[in-house]
Amino acid sequence: VKLDTGMDAHFKRGNLHFLLPQGLKVGSKVELRELQGRRKHLNGELVEVAALASPYPDGIMVFLQAGSEEAKSVHLRNIEYPPSAGAQKGRRLLLSWALGPLRGGKKARVKCPDEEDASRIYVKLEGVKDELSVAISDFEWLLPEGFTPRAKVKLRDLVGKPELNGVEGLVLKASQMDPDKIVVELGGQGVG
Repeated sequence: VKLDTGMDAHFKRGNLHFLLPQGLKVGSKVELRELQGRRKHLNGELVEVAALASPYPDGIMVFLQAGSEEAKSVHLRNIEYPPSAGAQKGRRLLLSWALGPLRGGKKARVKCPDEEDASRIYVKLEGVKDELSVAISDFEWLLPEGFTPRAKVKLRDLVGKPELNGVEGLVLKASQMDPDKIVVELGGQGVG
């Protein structure tokens, strides 16, 4: 281990504790990144922290699917907290009903980051003058204009996976990372 002083030190594995990102707690939303292998398709997804310990000494447990009770271990290097991607100014979102009947279910647009709490953003409600700070867990991104959930689409102009051009699928949801992308189901698999 390299200490802040620049000196090297040796410790037994059980004597080391990895520092968690400040503010991270059970229930926090984190963004998955740089996953390899069979979990690669989850990169960019927002997932909920299930536990702050895992079989990995430098890991946490997360729920890979909303509403799931099965948690999986992920290395800290594979999460971003607070999640930053996807919160471009003007991007449309739908507020959670957990915010109450006055704001829940309302559409809004991203205004700017909350400078006091990096896990929140300021949004402006559509159709009214209200602005508020909301947690990443209190909204979901809306699909780009012209797309609806479960609509049938045909893939085209794909450069990274040209073999998928011409394949039909169903629209699932907006991409968590990129406002110009959507997640499409192809034969039971979500593809970004």
